[in-house]
Amino acid sequence: MVVELYRSGQPVKQLSSEYGVSEVTISAFSNPTTKIFKVYF
Repeated sequence: MVVELYRSGQPVKQLSSEYGVSEVTISAFSNPTTKIFKVYF
């Protein structure tokens, strides 16, 4: 859900404060080349 919101253009800072997830985590999950993305998606 957060990744979709990020990809739709919502700012990382806003999503981070709304959902209690760090900006780094949002960026990592949104980047298809990270190991996290490959494990969960």
